[in-house]
Amino acid sequence: MWFHSLFLRKRYWIKDFLAGQPMWKAYKEVMYISNIDNIDIAEKLRRKRLFSFMDFATSNVLFYSSYKGKKLHEFPVINKQIIRTQYDKFLTPIDKIPGQKGNVHIQKTSGSTGTPFEVYQDTVCRIRRIATIKAENEAIGFHSFEPMMHLRAASHYWGSGEMMSYNPDLNIYYVDNANLNNEKLNIIVNTIISKRIKVIRGYMTTLDTITSFAVKNNIEFPHHPFLYL
Repeated sequence: MWFHSLFLRKRYWIKDFLAGQPMWKAYKEVMYISNIDNIDIAEKLRRKRLFSFMDFATSNVLFYSSYKGKKLHEFPVINKQIIRTQYDKFLTPIDKIPGQKGNVHIQKTSGSTGTPFEVYQDTVCRIRRIATIKAENEAIGFHSFEPMMHLRAASHYWGSGEMMSYNPDLNIYYVDNANLNNEKLNIIVNTIISKRIKVIRGYMTTLDTITSFAVKNNIEFPHHPFLYL
């Protein structure tokens, strides 16, 4: 399994290199800012990025147009409801987004607190987000493409009727967390152990159900996987 993870990482970074290293450059900057000893330099870089975002927003997003030239503390606090009621005012024409390639990426929330919410991510934002995730994962010892288990309502999000499916290109096991009975829990636990799952991602209630099942049945995870909320 480790060879498969290594192969996927190498393939990923080779493709990035051939594309001009957009992910690698973003990843290195995130790592640099996170690990730099000089706090003043790190803060200067963060502020530079922040002011760049603010300038773009006030110049290209109708909702923020009246805040041009204002300081950060003068900007409004935004929640999902505000965006929903004034949706068009938060949209930016694709031709005004620097470095945009194709359509924007749509990231959907789970809808655990209500209706699922769509967040649009431009190319640069998407790259930066993934680079940040990769950097933070490395910080805790999780390397990209190591075995992961993703616990969600699979039938709802991916239209799959299967309890578990595997994506070999991502090395991720997708598990439907609906109606977790003892039979399903046993399959999940055995998969975690046999496939040496490094990260288990899911809601607190789901993770608690799995760990409680393991404790009750005296099951141990010898490779000590990480739990992600």
